[in-house]
Parts: sequence; C-alpha cells; structure tokens
Amino acid sequence: MFNASLLAVGALNVAGGLLEFHGRPRVLAAFLVAGAGAMGAGLFPLDTVTPHALSAFAAFVGFNVEAIVSGTTLRGPMRAISVLLGVIGLVFVVLMAIGDSGTGAAFGPIGHRATEQLIVYPPMLWLLAFGGYLMRERDGTAS
Repeated sequence: MFNASLLAVGALNVAGGLLEFHGRPRVLAAFLVAGAGAMGAGLFPLDTVTPHALSAFAAFVGFNVEAIVSGTTLRGPMRAISVLLGVIGLVFVVLMAIGDSGTGAAFGPIGHRATEQLIVYPPMLWLLAFGGYLMRERDGTAS
C-alpha cells in the first residue's frame, strides 16, 4: 500500500509539474526529480538498499527544492510559506545525512524517525497549501 502511494504521489507530482510549470524549466526539473525519486522509492523496496536510498534522497531533496523554486514564482504569503517549508525540510535532509553517516548524536532528542518525518512533512504541507493557492478565486471566478 505504501509503495503504491509513493508511485501515485510521484506520478501525480510529475503530471502537476508538467501542467503548471511546463514553461519554467528550473521549476519543472524539481518536480521531475521529486516525482522520479518518489516513484523509485516505491519501486525499490527498502531491502534493495542502494536503489531505494538514492531514490528516497532524490525525493527528499526534490520535494523540498520544489517548494523553494516554486515559491519564487508566487506572490504574497504563499511565496514566504513555500520558501520557509522548503528550507525547513532541507535542514532536516542535512541533519539526516550527518546522522546516517555515523554521527547519530546529530539527531538529538527527536531521533532518526522524527528527523525523517521532518524532511517529508514540510513539503507535503506545502503541496496542500499550494493546491489551495492554485484553486483560489481570481477576479471573482474560480480557477
């Protein structure tokens, strides 16, 4: 079930990037990397250590970079929210890399599991907020 959801999230992310940012290659690249990473993490089970780890890393970095670069195309509070959530996720990617490379103390009191969750939650919250932003009313008509 989890692997199927990763495949779906990845495919939908790629489709959303193609539909919304086809004219902005830098932003589209982030959507493609994140989507491919999510699909790879779903295709390669955890016991295929290297392919799964590389795919998960691409998704972790990609989704957070996606929030940041997409934010640069937005206006108002959504711009700040996008960049903030992307930066928070990337800080925890770095923390995870430090902790997984043998410095387990880097995780501090929150531990490995919560560190990984704090990589994923910010961009997932951003995706929800961004979806709402895209559906907002413009000039009195729904988009």
